[in-house]
Amino acid sequence: SKKDLERARSNMNSLKKKYQSWCRNCEKYINLRNEAKNSSDDKAKAKLPKHESYLQHQVAGAIKAEKNYAQAVRDVHRLQKAHRTNTYKILNDLQALEHKRVEASKASLTLITRKHLSLCASIQTNFEQALKKINQVDARTDLDIFFSKAKRESKMSSPAPLVLEAY
Repeated sequence: SKKDLERARSNMNSLKKKYQSWCRNCEKYINLRNEAKNSSDDKAKAKLPKHESYLQHQVAGAIKAEKNYAQAVRDVHRLQKAHRTNTYKILNDLQALEHKRVEASKASLTLITRKHLSLCASIQTNFEQALKKINQVDARTDLDIFFSKAKRESKMSSPAPLVLEAY
C-alpha cells in the first residue's frame, strides 16, 4: 500500500543518513591514522593503534550500515513495483468502467433522441392537420350554417305579434 511504501522510503532515508555518517567517520579516522603515520611526533605515533582500532570499528559499522541501506533500497524498489502494478490495475479498471459509462450514456441519449424525433413527427402531423382544418374554415358559409341551424333548433318561442294601439 501507499503507507507501506512511504514507511519504507522513510526507513531507507534514515538508513542512508546512518550509512553516510559511518562513512564520514571512516574518512575522519583514516585522516587521523594517516596523520599519525606520517607524523614525526612520538605522541601522535603512539595514538596510531587507537586510531586503527577506531577505524576498524567504523569500517565494520559502515559495512553493516551499507548492507542495511542496500536492503532498504531493495525493499522500496519492490514496494514501488507492487504499488505501480496495483495503480495500473486500478486505472485499467476505472478506464473500463468509464468506457461502460460512456456507452450507457450514448445508448440512453440515442433512445431519448429517437423518442423525441418520433414525438416531433407526431406533433408536426397534428399541426399539419390543424392547418388543413383552419384552411377549410369559410366564414360566410360556416356562419350561415351555424345561424340557420341555431334558428331551427332554438327553443325560444316566437314573440306574440305586437298590435299598434290607437291613441
